[in-house]
Amino acid sequence: MSPKVTFIVPTYKRPELLFRCLSSIKMSMKTDYEIIVIDDSHEGEGASAADSFSAMYIKKSKAERRGSSASRNIGINLAKGEFIVFVDDDDFYVTDDMEIMIHNSNDCDMVCSNYFIYHNDDLVKVNIGAFDLDKMLVNNQLPIGSFAIRKSSISYKFDEEIASHEDWDFLLRNLFQWKVKFFDYYPIAIDKNNQFTTSQTAQIWPRRWIEFLSIYAKYPCPRLKTLRSQTLNSMGLDCAPEMLAFEPYINQRVF
Repeated sequence: MSPKVTFIVPTYKRPELLFRCLSSIKMSMKTDYEIIVIDDSHEGEGASAADSFSAMYIKKSKAERRGSSASRNIGINLAKGEFIVFVDDDDFYVTDDMEIMIHNSNDCDMVCSNYFIYHNDDLVKVNIGAFDLDKMLVNNQLPIGSFAIRKSSISYKFDEEIASHEDWDFLLRNLFQWKVKFFDYYPIAIDKNNQFTTSQTAQIWPRRWIEFLSIYAKYPCPRLKTLRSQTLNSMGLDCAPEMLAFEPYINQRVF
């Protein structure tokens, strides 16, 4: 019998954090589940942690595309679960709320929730209030790990060509077609301790407005131009609302 849930966990040279992540999945789930670990490292540092939790382990070859988008797409192709949960290797579950959400999904395509930020040994609640598509069109409200998706509802996979915000883009590609159910729960802790320790993050962060502008152009919504302008201004880009009044394309949701 197929598992109820597939957890897809890309990893890269963080075996201790990966072990913590996989351990938290085991502690938070009683339902039948599977874990797929996709390792981007050439040395295969994630193998031991994956083996400890009987996870399917995939070590990408040097010829395969690097990055979490490609890894998640591999996971989608291999997943046997009715629901898919994407998790970053440095994040971890602190409650069994994800299991409760999935069991109460009814006929929804996606269930989502609040989350914790973990920094300097503290857990801080982030309450998004409710799922709001307009908010998602301005800024991503749902970090990886805070939602579960019915596999059969995924029409578009992750774009492997973009450098960042690929999870936000993935959600917007699909959300217009989905029925979403929000739960006022806190299943996962998003670890911010390592946020600026990688060269990629350090390079992207000062110019993250470029990626936001790219998302805005890809998913035009003229009625949100003022909120989008304010968001870009907060990042240091002086962008008047009128500059963001893109007209929606007729086929804007066809990728």
